[in-house]
Formats: sequence, C-alpha cells, structure tokens
Amino acid sequence: GATADVLVYVGVTAMGPAEVVAQIKLFLDQHPRKVESICLIAPKFREPTVATVCACDDFIQLKARLGVETHLCLFDRHGSIAVIDAIDTELRPRMLRRILTEIVRSRHGVLGASGAVHYAKPSQKHTDQFIRAGNVLVNSVEVEMIAWGCLPHISDDVGFVYTDTGAINVVATAVRELLIGFGITTTFSVDSFGSYKGLESFAGARNGSIWLISATTSGNLAKKIMEKQGVDERQILSLFALGAQTETAVCHLDQNDPLNPGGFPRIHSHPPDDCALCRAGSTPLWLTDEQFLVSD
Repeated sequence: GATADVLVYVGVTAMGPAEVVAQIKLFLDQHPRKVESICLIAPKFREPTVATVCACDDFIQLKARLGVETHLCLFDRHGSIAVIDAIDTELRPRMLRRILTEIVRSRHGVLGASGAVHYAKPSQKHTDQFIRAGNVLVNSVEVEMIAWGCLPHISDDVGFVYTDTGAINVVATAVRELLIGFGITTTFSVDSFGSYKGLESFAGARNGSIWLISATTSGNLAKKIMEKQGVDERQILSLFALGAQTETAVCHLDQNDPLNPGGFPRIHSHPPDDCALCRAGSTPLWLTDEQFLVSD
C-alpha cells in the first residue's frame, strides 16, 4: 500500500528508450507500490536522450497504465535543478541525500562489528562501525550520482584531485566526465595520498587542488590535511559523513527524520587507550590506510 515517486537517473549507460522502460518495469515488479509520479533525472547535456525516452511508445503506455505524470529534472554544471530549486532550495539536497543514503545502505557501505571484535581505524580510534566507501562504488550510474553531488564543490580551474583511498578515484573521474559533458575543458589529475599514514610523506599542490575524503565520522582527517598540506577547508570534500555535522560532505548519512529517515545512527569512536569495547573483551581489527581492509 506504500506510495512513492519513482526516480530514474539517465546516466552513462548506453541504453535505448525501450531498455530504460524495461528497467523501470523490472524495478516496479520487484518493489510493488502505488506510483505517484516518474521523475527522470539527468545532466542537461543528456536532454536529447531523456526526450527520446519520454517520447517512446513503451514509456507512454507505462505512464498511461500507472496513471502518472512525468517530471524532468535536468541539473546544470553546478548540480542545480531549476524546476526544483525554484520551489525550495533545500529540496534538491534532501532528495540527493536520501538517494545516496539508500545506495549506501543497499551496498552495505556502513559495516558493523560483532560482540567479539571491533575496528581500529587509520586514525587509531576504535569503533564498532565504519564507513567503507569502496563497497558503495560498484555501479557506474550510482557513481555518477555521487559525482553529481560533488559538482557544487569543484571549480572549473581545479588541476589536482587527491583522494584518501584509490577506491574512490572513480568518483573523481566521473566528476571530470560530467564537466566535459558540460563543455568544460578540464584535465585535473587524480591521485591517492593514502589517508593518515600517507600524509606524512605526501606533497600535494596547495593551489588548484581538491582533497576528496571517502568518509568521515569526526573530521580529524580534514584537520590533518589542513595542518600537513596548508590548504583551506573549502578545498576538502568528504563523500559521506556520519556524526560530523560541520564537515563539508556530499551526503550526511545521519538519521534525521524527516530530513533523512532512512539514515544511520551515529557512530561512536573511542581512543585506543580508553576503549569501552576493549574493556568489554572485544578484539580490535586494524584497518589498512589505503583501502580500509582488515589487515593481516
């Protein structure tokens, strides 16, 4: 009996109109509900593709069968959608936040521990949960949606993007492809600095650089980057944040009804020399700096 608006992102995947409609039908078969509307989201330079989908017979018949209207949401170079922003400037960020939170949940991007073991992060802090962005980045369309959220934070003259893990380099590449699609000639490089340990020896460019962090729960890595590299906080962007409300992030995953009812409870961290989890007999599993895997 649940009702919902169906959001369809028309991304990099080369699908014909009939294939797009087939995917919508498959989704509705797997997730039965009363549909209020179908919203097609895409960058403006893909407007001809979206128009072709809307005009195809299969899509027209699907709309008639469901009895719904179609909304076109085309975003510009800065990620803004004029038809939505004209109604409420907070509506689009909330929509993107819910979409990305659902992607993180479905891809198991927030990993929990058991009563017997917990995690020790590269920051040295201990926690019973951590965010592993690499788990989330498995689908090109979903990666591009994350890149859409990065657009407002990336200027045209960026020459270097530095990531805390090579696992998220694909997001920076997707940002570059979107900018090229909007007609912006950009050739920024993408390199990983290796999280906390890597910062000790990494020498990045101070000017024209963006420092892309996979996830944050405290904001400590951003502070370390500013300290070691001498960059401004506006040059630092996290893909996901949980419990770090002051951190600039593409998506805050915090559960915040009604803003983000599907979000996650806050992750609690402990210093290694005063860890309640260790005192309870739980064993810390150390995570590697670069890929955030459990070390040997």
